[in-house]
Amino acid sequence: MSAHVESHESHETPMSLYYAVYGILMGLLVLTVVVAYFHLGAWALPVAMSIAIVKAGLVVVYFMHMRHTGKLMWLYDAIGLTWLGVLILAVLIDVYARGR
Repeated sequence: MSAHVESHESHETPMSLYYAVYGILMGLLVLTVVVAYFHLGAWALPVAMSIAIVKAGLVVVYFMHMRHTGKLMWLYDAIGLTWLGVLILAVLIDVYARGR
């Protein structure tokens, strides 16, 4: 029986990078709260969703360590996000198609 040894590259991430990403996330949180106090009309949802997507992306890439994964994992994530987009789009189309 042969021993199988997996070789993983060591990905040492400095704590300063985590603190910087945390600071950016807190800044985006403050931006979200500030934007909520302005009457943006039809732009309120796109602005809020854009900020949320940036925050989610930072969390996935840095705190969930996606930047150290292979291309296949990025493909799986892209497929999952695409499917989520299709589902959200289907719900939005259904809501829009209903009478007001």
